[in-house]
Amino acid sequence: MPIDVTNFAQPWEHVRLLSDPNRNAAMLEVMARRCPGARVLEVGCGSGLLSLIAARMGARKVYGIEPTAQIDLAHELVARNGLQHVIELIPGMVQDIPPLKADFV
Repeated sequence: MPIDVTNFAQPWEHVRLLSDPNRNAAMLEVMARRCPGARVLEVGCGSGLLSLIAARMGARKVYGIEPTAQIDLAHELVARNGLQHVIELIPGMVQDIPPLKADFV
């Protein structure tokens, strides 16, 4: 049975997640330790914000997977930040993507 990801395309859902200070602090703390020099896989990257942060923290490669139209915004943000050489955005569900090598998911 396919997973319904329709609600995750709603911008309010991303605002809710990105407005959680405890979640963000924990994520940034772990990312600061794990991203430098790593290959990072972000499943459900949405707007790509965490992928951008991983790249800025020194990840050597970032894969952002997103099944919704939010990937269009992610493409725009990656391009505006000039990080196309580090971040590869992949449309689709993670279970449908060929295996990727990653050090941190």
